[in-house]
Amino acid sequence: MSRILLTSLFLSMLYFSSEAQNTFNKQYYFDGIAAIGNGVHVTDSCYYISGLVVDTIADGVYDGLMFGKLDLEGNLQEYSLHLDSLSDYENWNTPLLFNDNAFTSVGFGKDSFTYLYWLRLDNNGEKIDEKKYRSPFSPDDWFIHPYGVEYSSLDKRYYIVSDVGYYLPSGVLNGEFSVLCLDSMGNKLWDETYGNSWMDTPLSLISLSDSTIVIGTSLSNYNLTFLNKIYQTQLVAIDTSGQVQWTWTSTSQIQQGANDILIEEDGDLIVASAGGFLEYVNAATRIMLWDRGLIFKLNENRETEWECEFTEPGATFENRLTKIIKAADNSGYIAAGQMRVWLNEDDASLLGWLVKVSPEGDSLWSRRLFYYEQPDSIEYEHHIHDLQATPDGGYFMSGYTLDRAAGATPPRQRAWFIKVDSEGCLIPGCGLVDTESPNEEGPALLIYPNPADQYLNIYLGDNSGQEWTFLVLDGVGRQLGRYEAPLGQTTYMVPVGNYPAGGYYLQVVDELGKRLKTYSWVKG
Repeated sequence: MSRILLTSLFLSMLYFSSEAQNTFNKQYYFDGIAAIGNGVHVTDSCYYISGLVVDTIADGVYDGLMFGKLDLEGNLQEYSLHLDSLSDYENWNTPLLFNDNAFTSVGFGKDSFTYLYWLRLDNNGEKIDEKKYRSPFSPDDWFIHPYGVEYSSLDKRYYIVSDVGYYLPSGVLNGEFSVLCLDSMGNKLWDETYGNSWMDTPLSLISLSDSTIVIGTSLSNYNLTFLNKIYQTQLVAIDTSGQVQWTWTSTSQIQQGANDILIEEDGDLIVASAGGFLEYVNAATRIMLWDRGLIFKLNENRETEWECEFTEPGATFENRLTKIIKAADNSGYIAAGQMRVWLNEDDASLLGWLVKVSPEGDSLWSRRLFYYEQPDSIEYEHHIHDLQATPDGGYFMSGYTLDRAAGATPPRQRAWFIKVDSEGCLIPGCGLVDTESPNEEGPALLIYPNPADQYLNIYLGDNSGQEWTFLVLDGVGRQLGRYEAPLGQTTYMVPVGNYPAGGYYLQVVDELGKRLKTYSWVKG
């Protein structure tokens, strides 16, 4: 490169007040082969985390439970692994409860049979107690997979909802859900199974009151037909003995289910879901494509008061809002999940996703997160499994990233922990960036932090549909990395931890290959 055009960034784009909310993007694999983040617990001094780590023991590879602690900057302080060569510990999509001065994790494993486990841990991750429970269809069970757990401080009981299933005489898989009730010591009090010949998949669980538990499910006939498929959201309320009190089923037949439920003080329910459409495959087959996020509100009479759809620019599918919480300042609701977007004719990536809806059901903002592990690759998946508000008004999320590209640096799958500010921004001020068509210098963007340590975060505000490329250059203009940026209103996280300390440049290139604006940044 013969010439570099240097452009000064406004001071507010590079440096922020010490009073600004802390943000971070961290990935850990805990010395394993692969790792994911699941349930979290936020305090005013640290973040407790849980997840799943795949590692080797003796001559085999096993799934183990991870429990750890991050400081408020996202740095890993300590962690412990619970690995067993005789069985697995898998806690996919389950929360981390803190009750009675200890933590509770639930999940599933397998030895000679599939089982559900209940595990109590102290603040250092040391095991206090553990119990295992068979599927209600044992010993002929096909699977049991817990999706939610609630603890009632009034009657000192745990309620755990699980996906269970078996094959009908016709050979068709029948998915039902079970609720297991335990006392405070993990002793089984009762379990009940619910469902019919359709697939009743449990997705969430909340306490509606001291005497009512609500299970959110997806109700579908996809196990019975390839053509006229129906997908509905279903809520099932039970009392503390497991008896059904009421059910509610969506009138829409293209709804993903109750991925998460939030209850308001007045009894109203806020549900995170998704909408979609049936796509033609051939004369005998249709598939469901989830092309929009969906949040809706039910009043205390279970009447729909409002619905809010999030439709994103570009062709999207496999969208899913997995968690929903109340905004830290009571200004609405925050939901997190992921969406799959076609980036070109051949490649699609699953992006991290964070949205906000007002108390009246209006869409306020939508943020997308795209992590890069290596240059010239866009074959990534970003999953968000848990979301909690933080004391400073921001939000903490956990999940994982997966690099599917050939030649990816192991481990390909890493636990992912993200802290954003009250506006859902990893880069403070992202909501103020111009989203209009770019000028001759290129699109509006922010880079942060500067100086950077492990990651250089880049927020691209352009919403014109153009595709951009970021070039990372050293101090004399030599190209060190090339990163495609096909989506606007997205934060791109570029790893720079292996670069020596010093001055670097980030240059924007348009889809015709023209080099535009150049930004200076420092590796600390």
